[in-house]
Amino acid sequence: MVRLGLSFGLIIVHIFNQYLSGQITASQQSLIDVSEYIERGLLTEAKEELNQCQFGKLNRQDKMEYHRLRGITYLIDGNEPLAGSSIENLLRLNPKYREHPGIDPFVFTDYLSDFKIRRGWVATIGIGIQHTSKRLTSERFHLVGSNETENKTSRLNQEYYIGTGYHFNPFLNLYMTYILGNNQLSEEFSMNDGTTYRMDHWARYHGFEITNQMNFTRDKLNYLLKLGIGSQLLFDAYNQFESIRNNEPSYATQTLSQNLNNQQPYFTVGAGVELPINNDKIIINVSYRGFLTNYYNDANRFEDLKSIINYQYIPDRYVLQQTALNIGYKKVLRYKISR
Repeated sequence: MVRLGLSFGLIIVHIFNQYLSGQITASQQSLIDVSEYIERGLLTEAKEELNQCQFGKLNRQDKMEYHRLRGITYLIDGNEPLAGSSIENLLRLNPKYREHPGIDPFVFTDYLSDFKIRRGWVATIGIGIQHTSKRLTSERFHLVGSNETENKTSRLNQEYYIGTGYHFNPFLNLYMTYILGNNQLSEEFSMNDGTTYRMDHWARYHGFEITNQMNFTRDKLNYLLKLGIGSQLLFDAYNQFESIRNNEPSYATQTLSQNLNNQQPYFTVGAGVELPINNDKIIINVSYRGFLTNYYNDANRFEDLKSIINYQYIPDRYVLQQTALNIGYKKVLRYKISR
Protein backbone atom coordinates (compact mmCIF):
# COMPACT_ATOMS: atom_id res chain seq x y z
CA MET A 1 0.00 0.00 0.00
CA VAL A 2 2.94 2.33 0.59
CA ARG A 3 4.05 1.80 -3.01
CA LEU A 4 0.53 2.55 -4.26
CA GLY A 5 0.41 5.67 -2.12
CA LEU A 6 3.69 6.97 -3.54
CA SER A 7 2.53 6.18 -7.07
CA PHE A 8 -0.71 8.04 -6.45
CA GLY A 9 1.33 11.02 -5.22
CA LEU A 10 3.36 11.11 -8.42
CA ILE A 11 0.19 11.12 -10.50
CA ILE A 12 -1.25 13.96 -8.40
CA VAL A 13 1.92 16.05 -8.96
CA HIS A 14 1.84 15.44 -12.73
CA ILE A 15 -1.83 16.28 -13.18
CA PHE A 16 -1.78 19.14 -10.62
CA ASN A 17 0.87 20.84 -12.75
CA GLN A 18 -1.48 20.57 -15.69
CA TYR A 19 -4.31 21.92 -13.53
CA LEU A 20 -2.24 25.01 -12.71
CA SER A 21 -1.72 25.65 -16.40
CA GLY A 22 -5.42 25.14 -17.11
CA GLN A 23 -4.89 21.95 -19.16
CA ILE A 24 -6.50 19.28 -16.96
CA THR A 25 -9.30 17.28 -18.59
CA ALA A 26 -12.15 15.15 -17.31
CA SER A 27 -10.29 12.01 -18.42
CA GLN A 28 -7.21 13.04 -16.46
CA GLN A 29 -9.41 13.60 -13.43
CA SER A 30 -10.67 10.04 -13.93
CA LEU A 31 -7.09 8.76 -13.57
CA ILE A 32 -6.82 10.53 -10.23
CA ASP A 33 -10.10 8.98 -9.11
CA VAL A 34 -8.98 5.49 -10.23
CA SER A 35 -5.79 5.84 -8.20
CA GLU A 36 -7.82 6.81 -5.14
CA TYR A 37 -10.12 3.83 -5.56
CA ILE A 38 -7.16 1.43 -5.89
CA GLU A 39 -5.56 2.98 -2.80
CA ARG A 40 -8.77 2.36 -0.83
CA GLY A 41 -9.29 -1.13 -2.26
CA LEU A 42 -12.46 -0.17 -4.14
CA LEU A 43 -11.77 -2.20 -7.27
CA THR A 44 -15.37 -2.17 -8.56
CA GLU A 45 -15.44 1.63 -8.48
CA ALA A 46 -11.98 1.74 -10.11
CA LYS A 47 -13.17 -0.43 -13.01
CA GLU A 48 -16.30 1.68 -13.49
CA GLU A 49 -14.22 4.86 -13.57
CA LEU A 50 -11.84 3.32 -16.11
CA ASN A 51 -14.77 2.39 -18.34
CA GLN A 52 -16.04 5.99 -18.23
CA CYS A 53 -12.62 7.49 -19.04
CA GLN A 54 -12.46 9.11 -22.49
CA PHE A 55 -9.35 7.28 -23.65
CA GLY A 56 -9.21 8.99 -27.05
CA LYS A 57 -8.70 12.39 -25.42
CA LEU A 58 -5.66 11.34 -23.41
CA ASN A 59 -2.14 12.26 -24.46
CA ARG A 60 0.54 9.59 -24.83
CA GLN A 61 1.79 9.82 -21.24
CA ASP A 62 -1.74 9.64 -19.82
CA LYS A 63 -2.54 6.65 -22.06
CA MET A 64 0.43 4.87 -20.54
CA GLU A 65 -0.93 5.70 -17.08
CA TYR A 66 -4.38 4.45 -18.08
CA HIS A 67 -3.03 1.05 -19.20
CA ARG A 68 -0.86 0.86 -16.10
CA LEU A 69 -3.76 1.55 -13.72
CA ARG A 70 -6.06 -0.80 -15.63
CA GLY A 71 -3.43 -3.55 -15.46
CA ILE A 72 -2.97 -3.08 -11.70
CA THR A 73 -6.75 -3.03 -11.11
CA TYR A 74 -7.51 -6.26 -12.96
CA LEU A 75 -4.38 -8.01 -11.70
CA ILE A 76 -5.33 -7.36 -8.07
CA ASP A 77 -8.90 -8.41 -8.93
CA GLY A 78 -7.57 -11.72 -10.31
CA ASN A 79 -8.51 -11.13 -13.95
CA GLU A 80 -5.18 -11.93 -15.64
CA PRO A 81 -6.42 -11.87 -19.28
CA LEU A 82 -7.64 -8.24 -19.00
CA ALA A 83 -4.60 -7.28 -16.95
CA GLY A 84 -2.32 -8.87 -19.57
CA SER A 85 -3.93 -6.96 -22.45
CA SER A 86 -3.40 -3.66 -20.63
CA ILE A 87 0.23 -4.51 -19.90
CA GLU A 88 0.79 -5.39 -23.56
CA ASN A 89 -0.58 -1.97 -24.58
CA LEU A 90 1.61 -0.29 -21.95
CA LEU A 91 4.74 -2.01 -23.29
CA ARG A 92 3.85 -1.13 -26.89
CA LEU A 93 3.70 2.53 -25.91
CA ASN A 94 6.91 2.29 -23.91
CA PRO A 95 8.97 -0.88 -24.57
CA LYS A 96 11.55 0.26 -22.02
CA TYR A 97 9.05 0.76 -19.20
CA ARG A 98 10.55 -2.11 -17.19
CA GLU A 99 13.91 -0.32 -17.11
CA HIS A 100 12.28 2.65 -15.31
CA PRO A 101 9.09 1.20 -13.87
CA GLY A 102 8.31 3.94 -11.37
CA ILE A 103 6.76 2.93 -8.05
CA ASP A 104 4.48 -0.02 -8.73
CA PRO A 105 3.07 -2.75 -6.47
CA PHE A 106 5.24 -5.85 -6.35
CA VAL A 107 2.50 -8.06 -7.81
CA PHE A 108 2.46 -5.81 -10.88
CA THR A 109 6.25 -5.63 -11.42
CA ASP A 110 6.56 -9.38 -10.88
CA TYR A 111 3.85 -10.08 -13.45
CA LEU A 112 5.39 -7.51 -15.81
CA SER A 113 8.76 -9.29 -15.78
CA ASP A 114 7.25 -12.35 -17.49
CA PHE A 115 6.52 -10.48 -20.73
CA LYS A 116 8.80 -10.70 -23.77
CA ILE A 117 9.16 -7.77 -26.17
CA ARG A 118 10.19 -8.34 -29.79
CA ARG A 119 10.19 -6.19 -32.88
CA GLY A 120 7.33 -6.77 -35.30
CA TRP A 121 6.85 -4.37 -38.21
CA VAL A 122 9.75 -2.01 -38.88
CA ALA A 123 10.57 0.72 -41.43
CA THR A 124 14.04 1.62 -42.70
CA ILE A 125 15.54 4.53 -44.61
CA GLY A 126 19.16 5.26 -45.47
CA ILE A 127 21.90 6.45 -47.76
CA GLY A 128 25.16 4.89 -48.87
CA ILE A 129 27.94 4.62 -51.38
CA GLN A 130 28.50 1.78 -53.81
CA HIS A 131 31.31 0.66 -56.10
CA THR A 132 30.42 -1.01 -59.41
CA SER A 133 32.86 -3.24 -61.28
CA LYS A 134 32.95 -6.33 -63.49
CA ARG A 135 32.67 -9.74 -61.87
CA LEU A 136 35.55 -12.17 -62.18
CA THR A 137 33.32 -14.31 -64.41
CA SER A 138 33.32 -11.53 -67.01
CA GLU A 139 35.58 -12.00 -69.98
CA ARG A 140 37.72 -9.21 -71.34
CA PHE A 141 36.07 -6.16 -72.85
CA HIS A 142 37.58 -5.28 -76.24
CA LEU A 143 37.36 -3.07 -79.29
CA VAL A 144 37.37 -4.48 -82.80
CA GLY A 145 41.01 -4.77 -83.76
CA SER A 146 42.24 -3.57 -80.37
CA ASN A 147 44.59 -4.85 -77.74
CA GLU A 148 43.40 -6.06 -74.34
CA THR A 149 41.51 -3.74 -72.02
CA GLU A 150 43.64 -1.68 -69.69
CA ASN A 151 43.02 0.39 -66.56
CA LYS A 152 39.54 -0.72 -65.56
CA THR A 153 38.29 1.77 -62.96
CA SER A 154 35.07 2.57 -61.16
CA ARG A 155 33.94 5.59 -59.17
CA LEU A 156 32.09 5.63 -55.89
CA ASN A 157 28.44 6.56 -56.31
CA GLN A 158 25.61 7.42 -53.96
CA GLU A 159 22.52 5.32 -53.53
CA TYR A 160 19.38 5.67 -51.41
CA TYR A 161 16.99 3.12 -49.96
CA ILE A 162 13.69 2.86 -48.12
CA GLY A 163 12.01 -0.33 -46.97
CA THR A 164 9.87 -2.23 -44.53
CA GLY A 165 10.20 -5.58 -42.82
CA TYR A 166 8.65 -7.98 -40.35
CA HIS A 167 10.55 -9.82 -37.59
CA PHE A 168 9.35 -13.38 -37.01
CA ASN A 169 12.25 -14.53 -34.82
CA PRO A 170 16.00 -13.84 -34.56
CA PHE A 171 16.72 -15.98 -37.64
CA LEU A 172 13.76 -15.09 -39.87
CA ASN A 173 13.20 -11.38 -40.57
CA LEU A 174 11.93 -10.57 -44.06
CA TYR A 175 12.59 -7.17 -45.62
CA MET A 176 11.53 -5.54 -48.89
CA THR A 177 13.66 -2.55 -49.88
CA TYR A 178 13.46 -0.02 -52.72
CA ILE A 179 16.88 1.17 -53.96
CA LEU A 180 17.77 4.16 -56.18
CA GLY A 181 21.26 5.01 -57.41
CA ASN A 182 23.67 5.19 -60.34
CA ASN A 183 26.91 3.57 -61.47
CA GLN A 184 29.93 4.74 -63.42
CA LEU A 185 32.75 2.76 -65.01
CA SER A 186 35.75 3.78 -67.08
CA GLU A 187 37.97 1.64 -69.32
CA GLU A 188 40.93 2.41 -71.56
CA PHE A 189 41.94 0.69 -74.81
CA SER A 190 44.94 0.77 -77.04
CA MET A 191 44.30 0.18 -80.76
CA ASN A 192 46.79 -1.65 -82.93
CA ASP A 193 47.61 1.67 -84.63
CA GLY A 194 48.51 3.19 -81.26
CA THR A 195 45.34 5.22 -80.77
CA THR A 196 44.17 5.32 -77.16
CA TYR A 197 40.48 5.19 -76.35
CA ARG A 198 38.75 5.81 -73.07
CA MET A 199 35.11 4.86 -72.45
CA ASP A 200 33.08 6.32 -69.59
CA HIS A 201 29.86 4.48 -68.91
CA TRP A 202 27.05 5.91 -66.75
CA ALA A 203 23.59 4.62 -65.88
CA ARG A 204 20.88 5.15 -63.31
CA TYR A 205 19.09 2.26 -61.66
CA HIS A 206 16.26 1.55 -59.28
CA GLY A 207 14.74 -1.66 -58.08
CA PHE A 208 13.60 -3.89 -55.24
CA GLU A 209 15.47 -6.24 -52.96
CA ILE A 210 14.02 -9.02 -50.79
CA THR A 211 16.26 -10.23 -47.97
CA ASN A 212 16.23 -12.30 -44.83
CA GLN A 213 18.16 -10.66 -41.97
CA MET A 214 19.40 -12.80 -39.11
CA ASN A 215 20.08 -11.00 -35.82
CA PHE A 216 22.63 -11.86 -33.16
CA THR A 217 23.11 -10.00 -29.87
CA ARG A 218 26.45 -9.70 -28.13
CA ASP A 219 27.64 -7.13 -25.57
CA LYS A 220 24.32 -5.25 -25.94
CA LEU A 221 24.88 -4.76 -29.67
CA ASN A 222 22.82 -6.35 -32.42
CA TYR A 223 24.73 -7.83 -35.35
CA LEU A 224 23.00 -8.84 -38.56
CA LEU A 225 23.66 -11.11 -41.51
CA LYS A 226 21.53 -10.85 -44.62
CA LEU A 227 20.97 -12.98 -47.70
CA GLY A 228 18.57 -12.28 -50.52
CA ILE A 229 17.77 -11.51 -54.13
CA GLY A 230 16.91 -8.38 -56.05
CA SER A 231 16.60 -6.77 -59.45
CA GLN A 232 17.67 -3.39 -60.79
CA LEU A 233 15.99 -1.58 -63.68
CA LEU A 234 18.50 0.45 -65.72
CA PHE A 235 17.59 3.77 -67.35
CA ASP A 236 19.29 6.94 -68.64
CA ALA A 237 22.35 4.96 -69.67
CA TYR A 238 25.03 6.22 -72.05
CA ASN A 239 28.68 5.76 -73.07
CA GLN A 240 31.10 8.56 -73.79
CA PHE A 241 34.20 7.80 -75.85
CA GLU A 242 37.33 9.88 -75.78
CA SER A 243 40.00 9.15 -78.38
CA ILE A 244 43.41 10.79 -78.52
CA ARG A 245 44.76 11.01 -82.07
CA ASN A 246 47.65 13.35 -82.85
CA ASN A 247 47.09 15.07 -79.47
CA GLU A 248 43.58 16.11 -80.55
CA PRO A 249 40.77 14.74 -78.33
CA SER A 250 37.64 13.52 -80.05
CA TYR A 251 34.41 12.81 -78.13
CA ALA A 252 31.39 10.71 -79.00
CA THR A 253 28.37 10.09 -76.78
CA GLN A 254 26.03 7.14 -77.29
CA THR A 255 22.69 6.48 -75.58
CA LEU A 256 22.57 2.86 -74.49
CA SER A 257 19.28 2.34 -72.65
CA GLN A 258 17.75 0.49 -75.60
CA ASN A 259 20.81 -1.74 -75.91
CA LEU A 260 20.95 -3.02 -72.33
CA ASN A 261 19.34 -5.90 -70.52
CA ASN A 262 17.41 -3.36 -68.50
CA GLN A 263 16.30 -5.86 -65.84
CA GLN A 264 19.39 -6.91 -63.92
CA PRO A 265 18.65 -9.68 -61.35
CA TYR A 266 21.22 -10.36 -58.65
CA PHE A 267 21.93 -12.15 -55.39
CA THR A 268 23.12 -10.26 -52.32
CA VAL A 269 24.90 -11.04 -49.06
CA GLY A 270 25.83 -8.64 -46.30
CA ALA A 271 26.64 -7.98 -42.66
CA GLY A 272 26.21 -5.09 -40.29
CA VAL A 273 25.63 -3.75 -36.81
CA GLU A 274 22.64 -2.04 -35.18
CA LEU A 275 23.32 0.76 -32.69
CA PRO A 276 20.48 1.62 -30.25
CA ILE A 277 18.94 5.09 -30.30
CA ASN A 278 15.98 5.30 -27.90
CA ASN A 279 13.65 2.51 -29.02
CA ASP A 280 14.99 2.46 -32.59
CA LYS A 281 18.28 1.61 -34.33
CA ILE A 282 21.03 3.16 -36.41
CA ILE A 283 22.20 0.56 -38.96
CA ILE A 284 25.63 0.33 -40.56
CA ASN A 285 26.04 -2.49 -43.06
CA VAL A 286 28.17 -3.67 -45.97
CA SER A 287 26.65 -5.71 -48.78
CA TYR A 288 27.74 -7.42 -51.99
CA ARG A 289 25.55 -7.82 -55.09
CA GLY A 290 26.48 -10.30 -57.79
CA PHE A 291 24.52 -9.82 -61.00
CA LEU A 292 23.34 -12.86 -62.92
CA THR A 293 22.85 -11.65 -66.50
CA ASN A 294 24.91 -10.03 -69.22
CA TYR A 295 24.82 -6.25 -68.91
CA TYR A 296 24.39 -5.65 -72.63
CA ASN A 297 21.82 -7.16 -74.98
CA ASP A 298 23.96 -8.03 -77.99
CA ALA A 299 20.94 -9.01 -80.06
CA ASN A 300 19.85 -5.38 -80.03
CA ARG A 301 23.29 -3.86 -80.33
CA PHE A 302 24.86 -5.81 -83.18
CA GLU A 303 22.21 -6.42 -85.81
CA ASP A 304 24.58 -5.92 -88.74
CA LEU A 305 28.15 -5.07 -89.65
CA LYS A 306 27.37 -1.35 -89.69
CA SER A 307 26.39 -1.46 -86.02
CA ILE A 308 29.62 -3.21 -85.11
CA ILE A 309 31.62 -0.56 -86.96
CA ASN A 310 29.66 2.28 -85.34
CA TYR A 311 29.97 0.98 -81.81
CA GLN A 312 33.50 -0.35 -82.35
CA TYR A 313 33.53 -2.73 -79.43
CA ILE A 314 32.12 -6.11 -78.47
CA PRO A 315 31.58 -7.14 -74.84
CA ASP A 316 32.20 -10.79 -74.02
CA ARG A 317 29.95 -11.73 -71.06
CA TYR A 318 29.91 -8.31 -69.43
CA VAL A 319 28.57 -9.07 -65.92
CA LEU A 320 28.71 -6.56 -63.07
CA GLN A 321 29.05 -6.64 -59.29
CA GLN A 322 28.45 -3.99 -56.64
CA THR A 323 29.82 -3.44 -53.15
CA ALA A 324 27.81 -1.02 -51.00
CA LEU A 325 28.33 0.65 -47.62
CA ASN A 326 25.10 2.02 -46.14
CA ILE A 327 24.03 3.84 -43.01
CA GLY A 328 20.37 4.02 -42.12
CA TYR A 329 17.68 4.44 -39.51
CA LYS A 330 15.33 1.65 -38.44
CA LYS A 331 12.10 2.53 -36.66
CA VAL A 332 9.85 -0.03 -35.02
CA LEU A 333 6.26 0.46 -36.19
CA ARG A 334 4.78 -2.22 -33.96
CA TYR A 335 6.12 -4.47 -31.24
CA LYS A 336 5.16 -8.07 -30.55
CA ILE A 337 4.38 -8.62 -26.88
CA SER A 338 4.05 -12.13 -25.49
CA ARG A 339 4.11 -13.87 -22.13
